[in-house]
Amino acid sequence: MVNVDSQAPYCLPPAARCLWCSKAYDPARGLRVIARHNVGVSFRHGPPQDAPGQWVEAETNVWLVHWGTDELWTCERLDAAMDFWRDGRRPWLCQQCVGPWCPRCGAPLQRPCGTDHLHDDGRITHVPGHPGGNICPLCR
Repeated sequence: MVNVDSQAPYCLPPAARCLWCSKAYDPARGLRVIARHNVGVSFRHGPPQDAPGQWVEAETNVWLVHWGTDELWTCERLDAAMDFWRDGRRPWLCQQCVGPWCPRCGAPLQRPCGTDHLHDDGRITHVPGHPGGNICPLCR
């Protein structure tokens, strides 16, 4: 996976709600996900020819990069991502919408392997993949 956020133009605080379901952040719904192997959203400088997925110019030389199933990336969701960006907030997807979840109980994982997630202060954490890491502590 390419971590496109390593080239993000700014460290921004998270938007108030999930880009897909529009629900406010709630730790019970899991983390604020910005990148997984199969879905993600980011902003970066310059034309992102090496970035996964598709991209749209957000402003001069700043691009919205998104990847995942095309039918999930509606015009309304892309517009919302741009609006969050213009308001100085980073768009994110709740873990309830994009996973991963515990295969045994269905709860959002606390340390989901291969996921980049967003903190309250705008920091991004990448959780590397490791064997056996996709089962919640209660089900082990």
